[in-house]
Amino acid sequence: MGEVGLVLGESKNNILIFDELTRERKFKIKKIKISDVLKSLERKGLIKCIETRFDFRNTKISTGLFGINRVFLPSSNIFPTLVASDSNDFVTTIGLSALNEKQYKKEFIEKVFNKKAYRKITVTEACKIQGFPANFKLPPTRARWMKLIGNSVSVPVIEKLVGAICNTGVFTCLAHD
Repeated sequence: MGEVGLVLGESKNNILIFDELTRERKFKIKKIKISDVLKSLERKGLIKCIETRFDFRNTKISTGLFGINRVFLPSSNIFPTLVASDSNDFVTTIGLSALNEKQYKKEFIEKVFNKKAYRKITVTEACKIQGFPANFKLPPTRARWMKLIGNSVSVPVIEKLVGAICNTGVFTCLAHD
């Protein structure tokens, strides 16, 4: 049975629920991209999307839509930790401004998400997000440097924690330069 048959076989009362499909282990094992299969079926007129949901938190898409997990805005000043799998984090190529949340969501969907006005995070941006120095040496391939950066802890966070621990006086800490 092909990808399409496997996905369609998961329907209940002729309804496919995207969130349930993405949690199915068999699709993960076979590396089946549910969003791609569903888009293909929709383009062929075999299925119809009856609900579209968007979830916005902390100025980015946080729960993922069609393989896009997070889109950071140029004005973002808070970034979650990157992950080693390079799980589809992007940066917008345009800025947005709106009068209220509803307008902002509408503009984000129309001007950024639908027009694909976003790009992958660069190595320089990834290093900044994780607090690495600008001259930090990394492997040349994206997969290798994202694995290293994503498996790392945020350098400034660790510096702050160590400083706070040293300031308690419970431990003797040696100064470093």
